[in-house]
Formats: sequence, C-alpha cells, structure tokens
Amino acid sequence: MRCRGRLDRLLPIHSGEEMVGWHPPYGELQSDAFWSVFVKIKCECGAVIPDQTDNLSFKGYVFGDKDWFNFWDIVDEAIENPPAVETKEQTAMRIRRSEKTRMAWECFQCGRLYMDDSQSQLVQYVPINGKYNKILDR
Repeated sequence: MRCRGRLDRLLPIHSGEEMVGWHPPYGELQSDAFWSVFVKIKCECGAVIPDQTDNLSFKGYVFGDKDWFNFWDIVDEAIENPPAVETKEQTAMRIRRSEKTRMAWECFQCGRLYMDDSQSQLVQYVPINGKYNKILDR
C-alpha cells in the first residue's frame, strides 16, 4: 500500500493484523492540503478502493442515531442563536468539528462495505448478493 503526503497526521486502518489504509485523526478538522493525501483500501476481493477526491459514488459518511440528532441540535442552535463574537466562518467550522461520523467505502467490484471504527480498525460487511449495490450513491 502506498500513501503520500503528511503520513505523520494520518492513522492506519487495520483489518485484523493487516494495515489496509489510512484515515485522518478523529475530531480533527482537515484542510484541503491534508486531503491531498492519496488514500486507498485493498479489498478482500483484490480490488483497490481509492479515496483521493471528493464526490465519490462509493464513499460515504455514517451517523449514529444519537449523533445525528445532536448534530442537528447544534446546527439549529447556531442558526437561532448565533454567537456575537464568532464570524459566520468560525460558526461553520465549529459545527463541522462537532460532526461525529464514520467514513464508509463500498467496493465497486464485490460490494463489501468497509467502515472505520474508533480504534482505527477497518470493519467490513459483506452483502448477501456479493455485488456492488451503490448503497452510498444517491
């Protein structure tokens, strides 16, 4: 696996004992320069799942139910009662930092869904039909 860029800021993703990818530190707001790092995951089927740009049809973000409602409470509060000492940009950044999501990638060859967990371990889910279902592509 090859990853270029600021590796000191990335955390490894493991599947069992094998390192299969990289992801950013949890809770850290990443800049455009940070995301210029090339990230890829090697699927069990042999396919390589690249993560090197935005708007990927096979990548998504997953909210837990508790986090989903908490996130919208923070957004509502920022709209209804904006802090006088913050600029709009500072408020937007504060909201973005409050986001609690897990990244997810779907293999476009076999349909496995990979998600990172809080210990930087890559967890995979295998679809019964064994095919790419485009579940992250709306």
